[in-house]
Amino acid sequence: MWKITSSLLAAFLVLTGILLLAVLSLPSSSRAQQTLSRQAEVERLKQEVARNPNKAKARIELANALDDAGDTDAAIFQYLAAIRIDPSDASARRNIGVAYLRKGDIKAAEPAFREAIRLAPDYTKARVSLIEVLARKQDWDASLTEITQALRMNRVEFVTVQLESLFPAERDGFLQAKLEAAAHACLGNLILDQHADVDRATKELRKAVEIDPQFAVAFQILAYVYETRNKREDALSAAQTALRLNPNLPNAHLTAGIIYKEIGRTEDAIREYQASIQILPSFAKGYFNLGNLYADLKQQPQAIDAYQKALSADSKFDAIARVHNNLAVCYYVTGQYALAWQHVHDVQRLGGNVNPGFLAALRKAAPGENSMPPARVAPLPPR
Repeated sequence: MWKITSSLLAAFLVLTGILLLAVLSLPSSSRAQQTLSRQAEVERLKQEVARNPNKAKARIELANALDDAGDTDAAIFQYLAAIRIDPSDASARRNIGVAYLRKGDIKAAEPAFREAIRLAPDYTKARVSLIEVLARKQDWDASLTEITQALRMNRVEFVTVQLESLFPAERDGFLQAKLEAAAHACLGNLILDQHADVDRATKELRKAVEIDPQFAVAFQILAYVYETRNKREDALSAAQTALRLNPNLPNAHLTAGIIYKEIGRTEDAIREYQASIQILPSFAKGYFNLGNLYADLKQQPQAIDAYQKALSADSKFDAIARVHNNLAVCYYVTGQYALAWQHVHDVQRLGGNVNPGFLAALRKAAPGENSMPPARVAPLPPR
């Protein structure tokens, strides 16, 4: 799903022309351990199926393990066997649909999900999967119908599953809004997640706030949409409305801060970024954007402090390599070359690329500090 919590990152630090293109990956040893563990589980479940060949549950568990291990075709074979044994098992229908979807076979996936829902109308995960298929087809009207039905059947579970990436305060907004408004906002959010028809997404979000003018989270998402389309006045108005209705939305403060920064209202931007992290101390994006602003202002000590707090706030922050990159730049600018090299090495450790211009400048300034092999470099970005 499109993540409100991650989509509002402004372009990361551009300082002395230095950019980072980062690709995060698990260490090879960790991946190898996971592979061995999955293989062992598959072998165990194969033995279980051999002992109980007519037990649907055993075949479903084996199929799930095979799918996790990446053997989708073998998983589908086991799901089909389970369905033949027990045609009424809705989970097998839903899971085989997920496997088909992983193979890109939407035509096979959709009827599997629909059959799972027929067998178990309150099966929220099956409805979420069907909605994903409809979204891939960009059948927004059918998506809205299924979203509305899912909200009616089990609103709490649907919001929890469909909007799992949202903060608790944001999910609460979908739970408290009028049902029809929540459905339109869910659809708008889904369309944004698919990077599809932004005009249709905007229409759905406007419909949501028209139905329920107290729906703060819908205003927050609208603010994001307007900001990405350079409609700054509309974006700021929507963000301010969201905060008036619910001042405890970190992303609304973040959006307002980004807009204030863009229009040159630096103090207001700092205030909003600080508000976002005061509400949610683990909000790494708030610290990251605050650090970027201080770096732009050439206030390196404050930038370093914000970046360090971003690192400690959330070890799973999706821009963590960028934070290390920006710290390296700040330490270089302040003449702390050993620390700059340390964060360059952190970027490398995370699988990131370091701008060659910056790397050359750092090597020239402190050649003796580099105890690591030459960093992988990325081409300079186009101007």
